[in-house]
Amino acid sequence: MSNITSTLKVMGFNWMIPIVKLASGEDSKEQLKEIWRSIGIPVLAFITFLLVWNVLAQQVETSLGQIPGPVMVMQAGKGLVEEHYETRQKEQLFYERQEKRNQLRLEKNPNAKVKIRKYTGKPSYFDQIVVSLY
Repeated sequence: MSNITSTLKVMGFNWMIPIVKLASGEDSKEQLKEIWRSIGIPVLAFITFLLVWNVLAQQVETSLGQIPGPVMVMQAGKGLVEEHYETRQKEQLFYERQEKRNQLRLEKNPNAKVKIRKYTGKPSYFDQIVVSLY
């Protein structure tokens, strides 16, 4: 048991220790209290934060419009993820078309020089974040 708990501590999964102890048959009342402290309270605080954000966002008007609430932010995030995948798809199609052109060129003339051009399309939001972090 102590090997498991020490491994969980090293890995940073302290919140799992009371669950493991509960499963091994230790004092259930004490372990449930610890589970509430390590998991329940943070989850409740996060839900409270989201509710307060939602209520306050609806009441605040700026010159640019209403402050976005959690739902609007999540929808915008989904849009950014979709845009990222679309950009990756465009890049992949670009390289596939380039490869086909080069194969045709080599079939016509085996000595032809082929070029692999770099994709220069619009970077996605995530690409821009990576560049900024770099």
